[in-house]
Amino acid sequence: MRTFERHPLSPRSIVSTPTPRKLRGFRLVAVIAGGGCAALIVLMIIIGIIVSAANGTLGRGVPEETAPTSTMTAEATPEASEPSKETPSTSEPAEEPSEVESATEAPESSTPQAATTEADPVAIPGCEVTPAETTLGEDIMATELPDGLVITAVTENRPDSDIDPSLTWVRVEVCSSGLSTEEHRVVATDIAIAARDAADGGDRIWRLSVTSWKAIDGAEYPELERSLYVEDFSMYTWDRDAAVPPEDTWEDNTA
Repeated sequence: MRTFERHPLSPRSIVSTPTPRKLRGFRLVAVIAGGGCAALIVLMIIIGIIVSAANGTLGRGVPEETAPTSTMTAEATPEASEPSKETPSTSEPAEEPSEVESATEAPESSTPQAATTEADPVAIPGCEVTPAETTLGEDIMATELPDGLVITAVTENRPDSDIDPSLTWVRVEVCSSGLSTEEHRVVATDIAIAARDAADGGDRIWRLSVTSWKAIDGAEYPELERSLYVEDFSMYTWDRDAAVPPEDTWEDNTA
């Protein structure tokens, strides 16, 4: 019986034993498959990143929508501020009445100045006013006199030794640009009536003297015109409607 030996290059040996060329093919397929899986994984990672980024963008969509509203409000505020720009123009006419009021207040402030000017003594050179030192003197200096005439001083002296020491001698000095005798008597009577009605006068006066001084232009001191007086002051009725006019009771002591 004949025996056959397998030839190294028999079909079985070819099928059962892979050749190096086949091995390289398998390796190539494995590498391609592995690369495809890796590429798929990378693609999925990229898709996940894109999706997460998209979700983050959608999550921030609300602030982005509010941003336009804020811009709208910002744009609306300039339009709303435009009336405020017009407000100063409307406030400017409101300031004009204040100027008018200040202009109207000026005459009011000038009125007291005019009143003080009238109340002040007449500006006659040499007619210097000395304030009174007693209540009776203040009341006499407040006597209303004609314009151009001012009481410059009121003094009180003790009477003569044979007169009641509780009585007083009141001396009044007036100054003007010049008084006639009749005018002097009228002024002296006005002063006598004021002295009678004074709270600290009346029965306390023994003698009342009213001296008239005339201011001279360019002279430092006025000159004496005349001096009128009356004694026993409380014995006379100082009323202009009396039977004997009070202007006739005065005596002239000039000489």
